[in-house]
Amino acid sequence: MTQDLLRPEVQAFIRQHQGKDPRALVLKYSAVAGVPMALVADQIKSRNKAREKLPKWHANPKIVFPPSELLEQASSQTTAQYKARWFSGRKMADLTGGTGVDTFYLSQNFQETDYVEPNATLVELAKHNFRILGVTHVKFYQHQAEEYRYNPEEEIDLLYLDPSRRKEGRKVFLFDQCEPNIEAIAPQLVKKAKTVLVKVSPLIDLEYAIRQLKLVHRIHIVSVNNDCKEVLLVLRDTLCDDPEIVAVNLAKTGHEGEFRFRRSDERIAEVKYRVPGHFLYEPHSAILKSGPFKYIGTRYALAKLHPQSHLYTSDTLARDFPGRFFEIVAICKYEKKTIQALLPERKANITTRNFPVSVDEIRKRTGIQPGGEHYIFATTDVNKKKILILTRKLF
Repeated sequence: MTQDLLRPEVQAFIRQHQGKDPRALVLKYSAVAGVPMALVADQIKSRNKAREKLPKWHANPKIVFPPSELLEQASSQTTAQYKARWFSGRKMADLTGGTGVDTFYLSQNFQETDYVEPNATLVELAKHNFRILGVTHVKFYQHQAEEYRYNPEEEIDLLYLDPSRRKEGRKVFLFDQCEPNIEAIAPQLVKKAKTVLVKVSPLIDLEYAIRQLKLVHRIHIVSVNNDCKEVLLVLRDTLCDDPEIVAVNLAKTGHEGEFRFRRSDERIAEVKYRVPGHFLYEPHSAILKSGPFKYIGTRYALAKLHPQSHLYTSDTLARDFPGRFFEIVAICKYEKKTIQALLPERKANITTRNFPVSVDEIRKRTGIQPGGEHYIFATTDVNKKKILILTRKLF
């Protein structure tokens, strides 16, 4: 397949039709230089996705991408580079090699790397792409993760797994639904390597992961531009019920907003509650996923608006807060006339937190259109009042 897609005529067609709708191309053409159009169109679809997700790979015309469905679960360049910051050593093995994106970036910090993948086509693609990218220290093995052969005299610094989260055409996320079943093999894996790193679904419940595996020593929750993309579990060969949690937002501005804590920090934290002050704070999505809702308030000397609102306030600006911060312009009731009087331009960005009405319903009732420099937070305050907080974003 790889060589077919590398034919000059096929490559020229792909370059000419980048950005086009692959479905329209399938209807218009049956094949390109003898290569079925479905295969060529899917390559175009994958390349379209890779423009933002994998810019380094997209920039190389000789890279052949995996099927677009597999590219969806693959790590982005940004999240793969984040993983690579944390791990280094002599040898690692990626037991679910797949598209090879994580293998490529993680391997840069290791002298030796094994890529393990049961799908022959993906192994062929990875070999080709790594050769094009100048990677020479990776060995390729075509078999299941459970069949990987360990040399008992050779110490492995890192084992990495990204279990498949598709079953019978549907997305799954529980350990026993994924392939391989990390819950079943984790006790053996941690005895064979210093560290085991597992990428799981962003939908995973952290309490479930800690309880089921019992070996989780650190959890990374990774957001990109405030969109939660990955949850990473760091496993080691000792029991742990209070892992460190690292919640990070990788933003285009370079402000990452890393926040570290343990569940025990949250249990003992005491947070104050008050009505909105001069400034309003909204934690980034990785923090909202990880749940240190009391502890983050005490860490930055902020008060919460309500136990369920997850919005914070202060009279002095906390510039290092890991999230968005705003200057409060006004506070009003949820009334059309009142909000329109405050916004004569009839434009604002709207967010709801612990509010019984959706953003669409608020816009419909108030006539406020998207856009503009103002931000409205529809929420519930400490006195259980439903309020709209009109703000301006800072920085």
